[in-house]
Amino acid sequence: MLAGYVHSGHGHLAIELFADMEHMPDQVTLTSVIKACGMVSSLKQGQCAHQIAVESGLAASQYVTSSLINMYVQCGALDEAQQLFTNLPQRSVVLWNALISGYVCHGNNQSAVDCFIKMQEEKIIPNNRTISIVLKACGNLCLQEQGSILYALMLEKSIVEDEILLVALVDMYVNCGDLEAAHSILNVTRSVPKAAWGAMLAGCAQQENGLLALEVYGEMQHKSIDADAAIYACIIKAAGLVGALEEGKLIHDQLIRHDLETNIVIGSALTDMYNKCGALDNGLNVYKALQKQDLVSWSTMISGYVQHGSHSSALKLFEQLKAEGVEPDKVMYSSILNACGGLRAVEQGKWLHHDINISEFHHDESLWTAFINMYCQCGYLEDAISLFERITVKTLLAWSAIILGHIQNGSVQAALCFFSRMQSSGINVDETILMSLLKTCGNSEQLNFMHERIKQMGFDSHLGIGNCLIDMYGKIGDLTMARKVFDCSPCKDVVTWNSMIAAYAEHSSISPLLELYGEMQLVGLESDAFTFSCMLKACRKVREIDLGNLIFDQVIRKSFETDAVIIRSLIEMYAELGSLDDAMKVFDIPVNGLSSWSTMIGAFAENNNFELALKFFEDRQKHGWKPDDKVLTSFLASISHSGQWERGQRYLNLLNEGSGFDPKLEHMNCAVDLLGRSGHICEAGELLQALPQPPDMIGLTSLLSSCKSHGSDLQEMLVQKVGY
Repeated sequence: MLAGYVHSGHGHLAIELFADMEHMPDQVTLTSVIKACGMVSSLKQGQCAHQIAVESGLAASQYVTSSLINMYVQCGALDEAQQLFTNLPQRSVVLWNALISGYVCHGNNQSAVDCFIKMQEEKIIPNNRTISIVLKACGNLCLQEQGSILYALMLEKSIVEDEILLVALVDMYVNCGDLEAAHSILNVTRSVPKAAWGAMLAGCAQQENGLLALEVYGEMQHKSIDADAAIYACIIKAAGLVGALEEGKLIHDQLIRHDLETNIVIGSALTDMYNKCGALDNGLNVYKALQKQDLVSWSTMISGYVQHGSHSSALKLFEQLKAEGVEPDKVMYSSILNACGGLRAVEQGKWLHHDINISEFHHDESLWTAFINMYCQCGYLEDAISLFERITVKTLLAWSAIILGHIQNGSVQAALCFFSRMQSSGINVDETILMSLLKTCGNSEQLNFMHERIKQMGFDSHLGIGNCLIDMYGKIGDLTMARKVFDCSPCKDVVTWNSMIAAYAEHSSISPLLELYGEMQLVGLESDAFTFSCMLKACRKVREIDLGNLIFDQVIRKSFETDAVIIRSLIEMYAELGSLDDAMKVFDIPVNGLSSWSTMIGAFAENNNFELALKFFEDRQKHGWKPDDKVLTSFLASISHSGQWERGQRYLNLLNEGSGFDPKLEHMNCAVDLLGRSGHICEAGELLQALPQPPDMIGLTSLLSSCKSHGSDLQEMLVQKVGY
């Protein structure tokens, strides 16, 4: 009966029955109860069974000893297992596997590898299970060289196509960070099981290598290997990582055919993919189609809205979530606080503050930091400081939030004071904070102050800091100091050279720019798209179209002519220098993404060719594309400057009617300008008042200008607000 309990998995019942036995057990009974102790991880009962084995003389039996070793391994008592193992005169490969597996299961991977080496020294031939366990240990320790030796052993034994071993091998290379090696294994292996493809794709997803994941998936399809739900989840994530919307849609079609679209894991992954690709409407449709929304799907949709600036939509969805009785987690709270900050909706932020104070997350540091960020985004620095000062142990995260918050609000001096306090408190400063502070220095006094601090802390030799210093000295026009930092940099990458070239370009210093470009070629450093875009910018600023044409020739020789950054720079140069025909020729190069469209619309508008700007926008819509924020801003500005009220009204109505577009402040400023220019002063004023956040100076000034042009009772009130 006792053996029956063990066989059927009822370890506790077997132990209870053994406790009721009045006579000394035989070998079969004792090994059964030892096995039961291992099954339920009952170390205390297992030790009692061990004592009985010693007293009865059964401990001398290799069968009983093997059972004891397995039991100690299962209970995590690896020292006891090792001691028994060492005392055995003969050790089978099964026992070696049990001990090695125990070490891996309990996180002692190095001991597992050492045990395997000892096994080889004793001329014990490992079996497939041994190799799979040790491969896992090698992956956990990133011992790629040792893992590769095992791969050679697999080839020697002709067992490389064993499914368990192949999956373990791929996992090992993935865990060692060598996705290319893992990929090559699949390419040279004749028959690759689905599980190995899945392991490869999971590794790509884990390391966020979306391009390789899509390539591997293409190979799977070529070999007619059907994907399962886990593989689809990895591929969907990959499409989102690289913004491959069209590939994502094709995968979505396959999921619909396999009736997997409403699977909660797949559905959440699809929603996330669409959100990352900026297709929020598609993401919302998938989200709504889910049979049941869990916290992950809610969080995915809300964070997608926040990431793309659709803060109002995020708050609406959050309110719906609360109404349905779903309790947010801290990740969701962080997203919503970000949305409140984006809208400058401080009252809703304060309501959330109260909500979290009575929740389980009221001591969570990341949320305290999120609140500081929210208050700073809303301009409520006193509330942010008050909350910051209440934090007992201020971490780097909290210091970063309060420093960067002051920087964002233009309180650079206060930010520097907090920076000094942080240093005095013993917090180790990192490059992120230093670079953020550097980027806010608006004059030479502030920049020199930070530069001296950086030298004192020994950060001036850091590559990223040096690049940032060059960039900032360039922005304030101190090209001498920028060049000094450049010349003193102990190591230079392409960003270093580009930062200096960009500084020369910004200030129209064409001769030193060309000299530096020549030096860059001499040291053997390859120019990238940014290098050429800076040079084209310089040509635009000094109105050297012939030099721009020569640089365009260089671009073609370097095969950068289809790069979106280069296309944009060329269009800007030709358009600003009045060569719209050349701009159109560049635009016709087949990489017309949103950026190129935005540039063309803006270029035509700046050259007072508003009709062509509008034609470009409407032609784009006919192809089914949706404008991004920048395109829409350029377009609305074109309508405003052309004075086409009726056309503008049509697009304003489109923004207000559930088009899935979430207008930003800059779009509404364009709308105010359009209304004002056409004499609709009251409507413009009402639009400003109806904004979910306070209007900025651009909107108020635009309305004031319209009031002065057309005459309006609003003028006196606006003068008080704007200050002139």
